[in-house]
Amino acid sequence: MPRPADHLPDPPALLDSERAAELTVHTKAALRRQRRELAASVDKAFKHIPWPLRGAVRRALGA
Repeated sequence: MPRPADHLPDPPALLDSERAAELTVHTKAALRRQRRELAASVDKAFKHIPWPLRGAVRRALGA
């Protein structure tokens, strides 16, 4: 099931098709990079949690 954040709104109507496609490509790339960085940050944060509790904390946070 797609997350709401996975749906990009349509580009502004005033953009021509080439610029609209370019904007979409760059936006998707930025979102992928942001998700990777967020996942890395979460992994680093979990290193401060004792090993036996990490699973429970992940489930509680939905991470």
